Amino acid sequence: MCIDSKHRFWVGTNNGLNLVKVRYDKLDLSGQTKPDVRFTRIIATKPEKHLLNANEINCIYENTDGRIWVATQGGGINFMDADSLRFTHLTTENGLPGNDVLGILSDRSGVKWISTNKGIVSYDTSNKTKPFTYYSQSDGLQGETFKVNSYYQAADGELFFRWR
Repeated sequence: MCIDSKHRFWVGTNNGLNLVKVRYDKLDLSGQTKPDVRFTRIIATKPEKHLLNANEINCIYENTDGRIWVATQGGGINFMDADSLRFTHLTTENGLPGNDVLGILSDRSGVKWISTNKGIVSYDTSNKTKPFTYYSQSDGLQGETFKVNSYYQAADGELFFRWR
């Protein structure tokens, strides 16, 4: 789940991405009335360039520019323009080590750390010549397959990813 900077409430499932139709800050969660919780459902139905490319959602991350990063099982990362619901994709074809993306965190300098089924990769979008740095067992990782939703950033900025 992710509540983005525009108070949109996103829910990832094993069968697509869902957007609560009412802004999160407008939901009545007092318990006095039944909240209006209806969803816009986004599912991958066919392989097209600007659609979600996989339905199992492992992580939803909002970048500082407001773009939503949707980590999927099998489809890599789907970058979503939340206003148009159009997607672009980052997969093994573009440099990810694996298309099962299990977690995304950003360090204090803005570099993204991505756990996959084939190790961890740092992704520095400001580095146009070499945006990816790959880490595997040969770099000291306990293993190369990480657990879904098992990532954490401590208050001091240290990043943690849980290996299977």
